[in-house]
Amino acid sequence: MRSKISKRCKHFKAAIYGGFKEIKGVWTFTKIMAETPRKGSKTLMQYDNVDYNIGLSDSFFEQSNLKR
Repeated sequence: MRSKISKRCKHFKAAIYGGFKEIKGVWTFTKIMAETPRKGSKTLMQYDNVDYNIGLSDSFFEQSNLKR
């Protein structure tokens, strides 16, 4: 699947998603190829240990805990 950019915007980056796997009933991409055409650079991101429903408390996602 290739991401789409609005025609009004300059094309800065493109991403291709792949390596789809079903993990605990959730279809998940495990690879992303990000490309910066103007620079001619590419970055491959690969996810090897994806897991869902691991028992995190709801409080983990409160705004006060979501800080950089």
